Amino acid sequence: MSADLRPDLAVIAANVRPGARVLDIGCGSGELMAALAARGCDARGMEIDPALVERCVARGLSVVQGDATFDQRRVDLHPPRVAAARPPRR
Repeated sequence: MSADLRPDLAVIAANVRPGARVLDIGCGSGELMAALAARGCDARGMEIDPALVERCVARGLSVVQGDATFDQRRVDLHPPRVAAARPPRR
């Protein structure tokens, strides 16, 4: 994990398995999301500050601007799957 992460974010990142799907509410400028994406995680975020959302998007991160209290329904947690990517879960 990146030595550049704040200690609290490093603890969180160390407890997320590679390849996991993660929703970071209040993602700031995306440090945690970027570190997780580097480990193959599907990291998405929501941030209330439009300037921070712009910074995330400029970094190539998937972030929506919104207030998590009211806007959590806007985040697509179930993107379309490619049929050949993996078999359906049973």
